[in-house]
Amino acid sequence: MALDMGTGKSICAITYLIETKSFPAIIICPASLKYNWAQEFYKHYDKTAVILEGRDPQKTGTITRSGDKVFILNYDIVPYWLPVLKAMKPEIVVLDEGHYTKNRSTKRTKACAELAYQANKFLVLTGTPMTKGDPSELWTCLMLFQGKIVSQYAFMNRYCRWHKTKYGVKVTGPKNLPELNAFLTNRCMIRYTIDEVLPDLPPFIR
Repeated sequence: MALDMGTGKSICAITYLIETKSFPAIIICPASLKYNWAQEFYKHYDKTAVILEGRDPQKTGTITRSGDKVFILNYDIVPYWLPVLKAMKPEIVVLDEGHYTKNRSTKRTKACAELAYQANKFLVLTGTPMTKGDPSELWTCLMLFQGKIVSQYAFMNRYCRWHKTKYGVKVTGPKNLPELNAFLTNRCMIRYTIDEVLPDLPPFIR
């Protein structure tokens, strides 16, 4: 869900969870947004979410997957909670600000990928799918869909200008962007901008 900032990524995802009864659900987001997510669940659906904290799951006590529970945690602690999260057998995993996983070699990206493979459903939310106009950043999000969409080599060759250096691969820019947009939109991406939905948004509150 590559929706512009302010167009309702979180409420769209929450509504999807509720309407499809996708529980237990795991929400992974930046630490500063954990309580925002919990407030949104409570505000719109009167639902209390469980916020996971710290790097030692044993200090939290027993966590069960029974019922329609929602668990929220930040990216930094996912590797430490991974065994507990996998044992929950989540119905859905949601990555908010999914571009946090653009580096496939980091521990958090690997942990998020392993957890995503465990779940029956998987959502990535981001308003900036390409933070620097570099299509190679998109491939990691595609890899989280169990690598079934396209190989990294095929993706890089088709949509990136790149060359090898002694330090690895250096991307110098994008190519075939209209085709890339069609490729993503037809397969896995919902994208709209604030200009497209402005008539449907409520008035600004300052």
